[in-house]
Amino acid sequence: MQMAIFILICVGALFSAQGQSGSATYQLSPMDKLSVSISQDPIPGKPVEVSVSPLGDLTVPVSRCCEDSIIVNVRGKTVEAAEKEIKERLEADYYEKATVQLRVIDASRRKGQVLLRGAVRQSAIPLDPGKAKTLYEALTEAGTTDYANLKKVKLDRAGSPIKYYDMTAVEKGDRTKDVELQDGDRVTVDESFFKLR
Repeated sequence: MQMAIFILICVGALFSAQGQSGSATYQLSPMDKLSVSISQDPIPGKPVEVSVSPLGDLTVPVSRCCEDSIIVNVRGKTVEAAEKEIKERLEADYYEKATVQLRVIDASRRKGQVLLRGAVRQSAIPLDPGKAKTLYEALTEAGTTDYANLKKVKLDRAGSPIKYYDMTAVEKGDRTKDVELQDGDRVTVDESFFKLR
């Protein structure tokens, strides 16, 4: 009997850990439905339900007592990162200390995509909701030509400066040179004058 109880506890702990791991890596995306609560809100009540806008913005009421709110862009961020940013914004202007709890009620199942051009074999790669995909993984999936210059792959992301990544370093095992992609990213792989493969 004691052994059976022990096994049940272990299995429960395993499922709990898997659940926490999934929520820790889930990236918020447009149209996700969330609940948000602030423990220090002077007006008690149920968590407020909010949705991520098509642009990735989340409007968070400061309190149930009034219409003041803050807007935080959560697109591509984990729940934990979004909670941290909301907490910082609230503590900057409204609360001495804010404990924020953010929960995903209904995850949007809309797929995102990354557009590719240049020395690649596919022009777009899908991004599954909540599942991270890196630049190297996307290029491997898309395929590159024999003349692809992977030393300087261009990543153009809305709202961010253009950056370049050395995928040859990633091929050699340096994962720090890779980057996680977001919906709408545009990737360009230039051609070299010489055959590189």
